[in-house]
Amino acid sequence: MSQGVIKMWTEINHKDSKAAGLPPRDISPAPVEEFEVRLVIWKTKDIEMMDWEGTSDVFIRAFFDSDDDKLTDTHWRCSNGTGSFNYRLKFKLNSQPRVAEPTYNLTIQAWDKDIVASNDLIGSCDLDITPLFNDVLLTGRTMSMSSKYFEEYMKGQLLDAGNPIGDEIDFEDEERFWLPTRRLLQEEDRHVSAGEILCSLTILPKAMADKYPQ
Repeated sequence: MSQGVIKMWTEINHKDSKAAGLPPRDISPAPVEEFEVRLVIWKTKDIEMMDWEGTSDVFIRAFFDSDDDKLTDTHWRCSNGTGSFNYRLKFKLNSQPRVAEPTYNLTIQAWDKDIVASNDLIGSCDLDITPLFNDVLLTGRTMSMSSKYFEEYMKGQLLDAGNPIGDEIDFEDEERFWLPTRRLLQEEDRHVSAGEILCSLTILPKAMADKYPQ
């Protein structure tokens, strides 16, 4: 909506409200608010071995925007699918007041690092955190994707939106959850299971993130 249109409707609303003896309503767009998403990658299990000798050099990549991705360190020579990280990734995320039904989708991927060739994608998972983000936006409070919150609210929101990830997330404890990854076999046009990533996730308003950087 252009500034001219907003001004026109504001003036009309002010006149109508004044005639009715009511205070004018503010119809200007909501301001953009800033938040920080903190994603902890704890470990992996059943990660597929990609190298000929039966190992993978595993690292995790995550992003809302692929041009602004974040990477963990690398678990070298992983031979049993279990990589250990304990690595935190931090993302800046803004609200989208001009979008009717904004979505906030976090992609989390496991990769095999190659020194002399291109890195190989092991598996990927898309986590829609929109329900959690909207609650943080509404309340202005720091919130985590906990087991209780997920089972009582977020899972239903994801399934109602037709997102099967709601039935595929498995909590290890109150704060940490396993995300399944899959990889597309293009020659067979099908997805295969490629292991799981243990994560935890918290969203903070910018003021809280600045106050508590750790």
